[in-house]
Amino acid sequence: MRIVVLLLVSIVLSSCTGTGDSIIRNIRFKNNTSQTILIQCDSENVLAVSENINPNTFGRDYNTSSSFFGFAAFDSIVMKFPSNKGYICSESDNTLCFPTKGGPRSFDTNDYIQEGSNYYYSITEEDYQNAFDL
Repeated sequence: MRIVVLLLVSIVLSSCTGTGDSIIRNIRFKNNTSQTILIQCDSENVLAVSENINPNTFGRDYNTSSSFFGFAAFDSIVMKFPSNKGYICSESDNTLCFPTKGGPRSFDTNDYIQEGSNYYYSITEEDYQNAFDL
């Protein structure tokens, strides 16, 4: 009898895999400045993304799952203005990241603006004015 109970417990526990449906969100940058922004994202020390985002426009869409929110999939993100000012937000050093808000690698959805299942990280004119020399 004890073997049957252990067998039933084993079957029940092994059927609990935790692989429920994942929530997919679209995230992107929004350039709310008067300047073009160059966005460069590295993954494992390899340039994975390089895009220019014109003033008052959105960048391309990125998909993210509920367990991996934001641009945290990238090791570092460089946001550079034509004046050679900008921000560097990385896994290892955030001294040149946004001092007044969480960076785009943040897991906090409060750092993003939500519109339905779409989220965007806004770079503002104030961010441009306060950018670091790169």
